[in-house]
Amino acid sequence: WDPHSLRCLAVGEGHLEAVTAVAMARKGAAFVVTGGADKLLKVWDLTKINLDESEDVIHLRTSAAVAAHEKDINHIAVAPNDQLICTASQDRTARLWDPKNLVQVAVLKGHKRGVWQAQFSPVEQVVATASGDKTIRVWSLKDATCLRTLEGHTAAVLALAFSSAGTQVLSTGSDATLKLWSLKTSECLNTFDNHEDKVWGLAVREDGATVVTGGADGRLVMWEDNTAAETEAAALATEEQLLKQQELDNALHKLDYAKAVKLALDLQQPHRLRTTLAQLIAHGRAGGAALPKLIKDMDDDRLKTLLEYLREWNTNTKHCHVSSAVLAALLTAVPATRIIKLPNIRDLLEGIQAYNVRHFNRMERLNRATFLLDFTLASMPGGLQAEVAEENEQATVGNHTAETEGMEHLAKRDARKRKIREGAVTPLSKKPASQEQKPSKSVFKSGKKKTGLGGSGA
Repeated sequence: WDPHSLRCLAVGEGHLEAVTAVAMARKGAAFVVTGGADKLLKVWDLTKINLDESEDVIHLRTSAAVAAHEKDINHIAVAPNDQLICTASQDRTARLWDPKNLVQVAVLKGHKRGVWQAQFSPVEQVVATASGDKTIRVWSLKDATCLRTLEGHTAAVLALAFSSAGTQVLSTGSDATLKLWSLKTSECLNTFDNHEDKVWGLAVREDGATVVTGGADGRLVMWEDNTAAETEAAALATEEQLLKQQELDNALHKLDYAKAVKLALDLQQPHRLRTTLAQLIAHGRAGGAALPKLIKDMDDDRLKTLLEYLREWNTNTKHCHVSSAVLAALLTAVPATRIIKLPNIRDLLEGIQAYNVRHFNRMERLNRATFLLDFTLASMPGGLQAEVAEENEQATVGNHTAETEGMEHLAKRDARKRKIREGAVTPLSKKPASQEQKPSKSVFKSGKKKTGLGGSGA
């Protein structure tokens, strides 16, 4: 067909059944390749077509033909340099052919279901195939080995195309989605959903900025690459988050807990939020009075986020005290009519209640254990209480004995003084100096003694 006038230029006849795949040369060679339900692959010569001549329709002739597959041919792709042809078939294989004489170059085996489409990379020597087994395989043209397998579709992959200079792959499938893949990491970068049924058609502009998909829902959807806009938005979001983080640090430094709690909720930092609430609760009555007012002023989004964090903290015995205190303030400050309107509130409260029951049971067991300890100590013969009583009794007896002895000594001294005054007792006197015993002479003189060796020693 002439794309400008939509005039029929030539007709090729020769297939025995429906023609299911068509592909033209990409670099300038004058041929077209067709495949059909008859398993035949044909190359048609286009050299005789002249757009400037008469309007007569030309009958095309085949330059080569071959029985290419065991089942229907679903798709045909021509390499960017027109040196190879790749066919995809329901027989679960893709095959490489020489376009000059249709000699088979390689067979790409590995798919478990029929292969719906094949595409050559614009820069690398690889070809990608999409299959009904929900996978995309990337094959090397040098040795026909599978280099990568992309998994992520939940149904058959029906179409694919290379993008971003051959570094990414776009694919559509029976799961009504469009997926973007990275060939470097073999991971799905993004999934787009705007169809309600199978997506059969996929076309990508050369610069990759625009993608068009067509589905069984009768819709044609045009997609635009907004990577640059998303990158700029992400940079702005990061900058805004850094500013909020600085504000949070300043608020904590100034002990402005109300502002710090709101910023921690906005930044989605549960650890900073928990430590801030713990500091607020530690202020005693002032903190206990400020917490309900702070929670009451929160909007519904922050309130829901706070309840989600409370549910997480309540699962840990180290943080359950903070969670219980904040939950008590929340139930006191926020009306029940407002709480029940929060999204997913039933699951949140059930999660909190389940762990609260565990904490109360643990505290009750601990309380009972303390009573048992007291009862055991009181019931032991000669136990701790008996030892304490015995020590107290001994201390009392010792104090009484010392006091009695002291009083007897004082009484004896007073009686002796009385007798001395009355003359009944003669006071003690010193002996005469003549009767005093003289000190004995020491065998040492001046701290020295003679030695048999002529020396002296101290």
